[in-house]
Amino acid sequence: MEVPEFKQRIHKDQIITIDKLNISFTQLDEKNAVHFVSFEFHSDLELFIEQKHEATERALRTKKLDIIQPGHPRFPASLFASCLPWIDLLSVRHAYQAQTATIPMVSWGKYRETSKNKLTLPLSVRAHHTLVDGWHIHQYFERIKNLNLELMLS
Repeated sequence: MEVPEFKQRIHKDQIITIDKLNISFTQLDEKNAVHFVSFEFHSDLELFIEQKHEATERALRTKKLDIIQPGHPRFPASLFASCLPWIDLLSVRHAYQAQTATIPMVSWGKYRETSKNKLTLPLSVRAHHTLVDGWHIHQYFERIKNLNLELMLS
């Protein structure tokens, strides 16, 4: 993540900067039971996908919910992600927990094609206003847009 403010957290009453970021999301199993998946972010797309698959398989094999909260080895170095590909969303409102309030939450919904044959993807970001302002969210959205363009052109 290239917007430094998204790597800041309030931890033990201090502002800290995360060096290595973890992605955390939920995965449903064949019975639609929720499992928590967490793995280290890698900028190399192939390695990122490989790590995501390995972490997902690990999470699906376990019965224990691996919830990111204080005391967890990946806390507070996480980013919470949610994908809702069935919903044409405008925004997402996540449950609030004070102990995880400075961990950003990024959600996206169902992509759609516009009348001008462009694909759009709704994206929602929740961040702690003490650390992240509208300008930083704008920078994050611009980076996502540029990454998508790079992927489409490669």
